[in-house]
Amino acid sequence: MTASSMLKVRALISPAALQSALAEVVEWAKTIDFAYAWMSSGEDGRGFWNTLNDEKIGRGIVGLQFLGTEPFVLRHFLHNALGRVHVLAERQGTFHPKILLASKGNQRRAILGSSNFTAGGFVRNTELNVLLEGRANEAVFQELEQTLSEYWERSQPITNSVIERYQRAWARRVRPKPFSLSPSSIGTELNLSWSAYYRRLSQAGEDWQKRAGGEVTYLSELSIVRRVFRSGKRFGELPYEDARIVAGFGPRVGWFGSTGAARSFMHLVKDHRRKIGPLIDPIPLKGDVPDSVVRGVFRAAQCLDQVGIACVTRLLVVKRPDQFYSVNSKNRARMRDELGIAPKNGEQYLALLGQIRQLEWCRAPRPRGASKEERQMWNARVALLDMLFYESDA
Repeated sequence: MTASSMLKVRALISPAALQSALAEVVEWAKTIDFAYAWMSSGEDGRGFWNTLNDEKIGRGIVGLQFLGTEPFVLRHFLHNALGRVHVLAERQGTFHPKILLASKGNQRRAILGSSNFTAGGFVRNTELNVLLEGRANEAVFQELEQTLSEYWERSQPITNSVIERYQRAWARRVRPKPFSLSPSSIGTELNLSWSAYYRRLSQAGEDWQKRAGGEVTYLSELSIVRRVFRSGKRFGELPYEDARIVAGFGPRVGWFGSTGAARSFMHLVKDHRRKIGPLIDPIPLKGDVPDSVVRGVFRAAQCLDQVGIACVTRLLVVKRPDQFYSVNSKNRARMRDELGIAPKNGEQYLALLGQIRQLEWCRAPRPRGASKEERQMWNARVALLDMLFYESDA
């Protein structure tokens, strides 16, 4: 630093200070470049991920080693910053920087230190970072720009094939292993044939039946709800007893998400059923369900007080168990481990469904000559993942 330097340095000691500095820098900047060893979408709901403005990204480099980056991040940048965010997995050593460099005219700001762009780095961990502010001709900013350019030259664009290979490795991870961008034969433990998946579901179903002591379980709940749908009535026209069965807090139901603790949702079902209609009525009982319809359901849910993803996906699942999967606090951990996503919003939920629909058993045709139970399971094959993912307190 020379005598004429106007460089300012601010220590960012706490997560709150780091998050505040990020918001300040992104709001100020015209363009943003970054390089992070790992990035995640902030599924803890603290909001740091949403602070990043895709439209302002100039060049971004994301590391893939040790499977520390969330697959959702790659899909997000593929769709929202195509060509402007690359990935990098070093052949020797580990790609490990944490840099965000913002530009506006001849001014620069940079956040660098120990924090990756993850919930750990921005929320949970004890980290130490600094915010630098000054002119573009400061030596430190010129060096950072040169370094980012070198990273960019070694990186490669995000593509669907890169994401698919990474997703397979992510789904199998038990202990973190280095990820290579070269083609891999790694498969996912969930990418089973229909017959193998059916055997897993059958064994899990027997286990859950024993835990329930012979009470209603997954398949019998779907049968109960299906009888309600056969009436052809819209949700707002259902008698309260039928509506609460569909909603997940009636008698003998709740295997695909019990909503008895969601007081606001229960109140709407009891006294304002027509407001719940847009969350379930647009879903057809047969045929494809376009993503646009699912997005419409989530937009409608945003207009209702305290109706979260658990309530929304409960309704989707019981209407179309062949297409949808429930999301709740008891299956999020396994869902994240196996599929790389534990969604908090509609777009993340569609990304989760995209992963599920690539699996062999999900794409398998209806089995011929199958037993009644096997036909029932095939008709509910996506929803029944909950048998494998749900973690009981018992």
